[in-house]
Amino acid sequence: MKALKLVFLFSLIVPFGFYFGASAQEKFDHIPSSIMSAFEAHYPDAQLKNAKESKTGYDFKFTDKTKVYHAKFDAQGDWVETVSHISWQWHLPVAVKSGLKNAVHGTWHPYDISLVETPIETFYRVFVDNTNHPIDAEHQLVLKEDYEIDINPAGSVTSEKYTESN
Repeated sequence: MKALKLVFLFSLIVPFGFYFGASAQEKFDHIPSSIMSAFEAHYPDAQLKNAKESKTGYDFKFTDKTKVYHAKFDAQGDWVETVSHISWQWHLPVAVKSGLKNAVHGTWHPYDISLVETPIETFYRVFVDNTNHPIDAEHQLVLKEDYEIDINPAGSVTSEKYTESN
């Protein structure tokens, strides 16, 4: 009976060892090697968590030290953008916080903040809504508006546009 338990345990553990021992290329063999090479060249220290094909190219989710990133590469392997989440508004640089305060909708409630890096620019994207107004819960979402505010590192608002509510 003890031998049977050991065989059963061994049969459960061995497949996990093969899966976790596989290289990034083996785990993500559905991604062409040229695209994987481009990703690895751009982010040599990244710990790849997920990779998938999208309509415009390839999306990668990875960690670098303790932060999670989402990168996009086009079908030719050229880097398009990298987005990282910023947990708290007070983690923004002073100039960006100031730019947010000066935005038309900057006093609204920020519910999502990201750092967006592209080959031509770096900016902070802040999603805000007006859910802080005093109104009953039944009508809160009826009157809710969402805006997307893009702010460059110098603190200038480069874009402020209405977005559909979640």
